[in-house]
Amino acid sequence: MLIMPIVAFFYNDNGLNSYDIYLLQAVYSFSVALFEVPSGYMADIIGRRTSLIIGSFLGTIGFGVLAASSSFISFSISGPLIAYVTGKSSLSTALIIFGIILSGGFIIGGTMLLRVHQIGTTTPGRRKKY
Repeated sequence: MLIMPIVAFFYNDNGLNSYDIYLLQAVYSFSVALFEVPSGYMADIIGRRTSLIIGSFLGTIGFGVLAASSSFISFSISGPLIAYVTGKSSLSTALIIFGIILSGGFIIGGTMLLRVHQIGTTTPGRRKKY
């Protein structure tokens, strides 16, 4: 996707913190992996051209929601809609595997960020002496 290098800045300008941004990226990546098989099945049933038209329509709605959004919930709605289009355009097995690995990385990274945030500002040099 062409917006991936700048989407984090867009989310940050809309008031999201790093954890929310990583979580949104995880939702997006997981959705790409999730829509791979159903979108292929739908293309077999109703035809590839019709499926691509539906995917383009959903992508347009997703980018519209993304442009009009300013909260975490609305951003998380736009992610799967855009991911459906990405799932339609990626036909390579390597991209599917990469998407699964990427979503796992975002989930692990988000969990690690949450853990660091829970630890707070405790530094090794400033612990209580007993």
